[in-house]
Amino acid sequence: MRPARRKILVAEDETIFALSLVELLEIWDYEVLEPVSSGEEAIRAAESGQPDIIIMDVGLKGPVDGIGAAMRMREKLMVPVIFISGYDYEGTMERIKKLAPAVLFNKPLDISRLKSEIEKMLHLS
Repeated sequence: MRPARRKILVAEDETIFALSLVELLEIWDYEVLEPVSSGEEAIRAAESGQPDIIIMDVGLKGPVDGIGAAMRMREKLMVPVIFISGYDYEGTMERIKKLAPAVLFNKPLDISRLKSEIEKMLHLS
């Protein structure tokens, strides 16, 4: 019997990037929940889908950014988060440090490092 595939939630507001990431994760044999593009959607998807890890853009659409969404998720779920960003937001690292285990990747992504970090975080959870 094959073990259950680990579930990943992708929260990214750039559609093409999100779909490319989903495709890559599926090639790596992860179960990927339906991608979302806002902080509010990410919170709902995490609560209903119970992912093993979340890959989340820092600058999501809507009033709740990716870090804010992760902070609200932590009230109910302890899920590791890999943040991604195309920009250098002031104070980002200080906010992310409060959410350990969490890490920040800048775009463009280093794919081999991303895979390694996913595997490492899944072994921690």
